[in-house]
Amino acid sequence: DGPRALALAERLTVTAPSLENAETRAMALAAVGRFDEAADVQARVLASAQQAGRADLEGRLQANLSRYRKGQPAEYLAGI
Repeated sequence: DGPRALALAERLTVTAPSLENAETRAMALAAVGRFDEAADVQARVLASAQQAGRADLEGRLQANLSRYRKGQPAEYLAGI
């Protein structure tokens, strides 16, 4: 469930910080309807990915950032 996923993701970003774990936190925020926070987190993740040269993540990060700004969950969660 969304609230449990968010709690786990928040703990994970503290205990094992990474771009992927921060992205997971943004997904969980969006899953519980906290789209503004999800967009803020995702924008920071996208900027960090760009600075780190992680072009492999940029497309997905940008796509989900756009979804959060529209009040929609992460693409892979849409319709579930």
